Amino acid sequence: MVLYRKYRPQKFSEVVGQDHVTATLRNALKNGQVAHAYLFAGARGTGKTSVARILARAVNCTSLKNGEPCGRCSSCRAIARGTFLDLVEIDAASNRGIDDVRAMREQVHFQPSSGKYKVYVLDEVHMLTKEAFNALLKTLEEPPEHIIFILCTTEPHRLPLTVVSRCQRFNFKLADETSLAKYIVDISKKEEIEIHKTAASLIARQAGGSFRDGLSLLEQIREFSPKMISREKVIEVLGLSSEIESRNLLCLLADGNVKEALELVENLARQGRDLHNFAQMVILALRESLREALSSGKQKKSGLSVKEIIELIGLLQRAGAEIRSAAVPQLPLEVALVKFGQFVSALAENREASTPSLEVDEKSAGENGAEIITDPDVDLEAVWAEVMEKVKPYNHSVHALLKGGHLVGYQSGTAYLEFYYKFHKERVEEERNRLLVEKMFAEVIGRPVVIACRLKSGGRVPPKKDKDLDDGKALEFKDTLGDDDLVKIAQEILGGEVKEME
Repeated sequence: MVLYRKYRPQKFSEVVGQDHVTATLRNALKNGQVAHAYLFAGARGTGKTSVARILARAVNCTSLKNGEPCGRCSSCRAIARGTFLDLVEIDAASNRGIDDVRAMREQVHFQPSSGKYKVYVLDEVHMLTKEAFNALLKTLEEPPEHIIFILCTTEPHRLPLTVVSRCQRFNFKLADETSLAKYIVDISKKEEIEIHKTAASLIARQAGGSFRDGLSLLEQIREFSPKMISREKVIEVLGLSSEIESRNLLCLLADGNVKEALELVENLARQGRDLHNFAQMVILALRESLREALSSGKQKKSGLSVKEIIELIGLLQRAGAEIRSAAVPQLPLEVALVKFGQFVSALAENREASTPSLEVDEKSAGENGAEIITDPDVDLEAVWAEVMEKVKPYNHSVHALLKGGHLVGYQSGTAYLEFYYKFHKERVEEERNRLLVEKMFAEVIGRPVVIACRLKSGGRVPPKKDKDLDDGKALEFKDTLGDDDLVKIAQEILGGEVKEME
């Protein structure tokens, strides 16, 4: 017998990772408050059908104790053997028509043959047709007292709301990697298999939170190595990529060596490696690097900037989704790497082009407000308005700072912003704020963009230090700005509104 059937839980206490479901059902059984219809929703392999069978045992158990079926009475033993006539399991994927539901409706009026309740378990219930759901509605709302419906589905959003509202809904969660790895280690001990913890963690990661998938993978690897399972054995049997290979790819990309990165992918494909898994490994490494950069601000392990990491994650996610259906499995990955190389090149060109022009612009802006030539196909007002709208939900402070400036030009991937006050300019130029603004510009314009900030000709610069107030500059500053300008600066920085005091 395969492992996931051999170790299928027989009691609520044996179900792993679904305490919120099992505790509620046990309390309902202890208090005699069993519902007439349940909806079990969740990903595959999370225990929906197993819990449905345990619930069927519990409601028909003659020696129920603390909400748990005894496992010894005739009903419990018959359900365990699969011979209990009052437990009807229907595969809704193959019995999805209105005629199938009508036949079931005719049978529900018959009394149970041996148990207290007759339990109908409809697996993959979302596959029923619209007409079948409509035929089921009335029975589901007011079934006979001896009937319990348990609907199981991996896609609850496809069920009509009229059906969902008639059921008690329980959401089954995917197992976290730690819990699933512990479960795999426990099963391995029962099967007298020596398994390394790192190997169990890798199997759990590949199972994606599914207990059934985890045991299926364990059984597959056991056939290759019956007595001892190491991380290397798991990688070899499942055709996975190691962390070293994903790190190597990132190092090549950080060095700008796209050609060798493409050769690495080609070699993995020739070895029969799972390229979808490889893409996921690289994304996980990038995620780790991104979190480190955001939390500590230190140099990233990948050698890539935050902007480059975000771009590469997006490209790899799209490539990973296309690998399964691609005519050439490695092609989506190769295209993603080439696009990333182009992105990095464009980013470098934009920075080189914007650096000298920014110095000239700031100098000339202070002297004569020199104008910037703008690409004719760019509507500055429309672009600026859209960027402002996109920034606002992410960061209200940056949005307020941008309100103190405007877009005065765009050319060759550089957006030129002009501010009235130096405080606004300097805050926008801070790396975190600058990256956000550049990201929104890129979304609006459709290509990488860098920003260059300058002060408006005759722009006013508030004093930086309190000592300026002691050397006679305070009066000069106030005379230059005027009371109204001071109020505007305070409003822009602090927010709020002005009220007259009587």
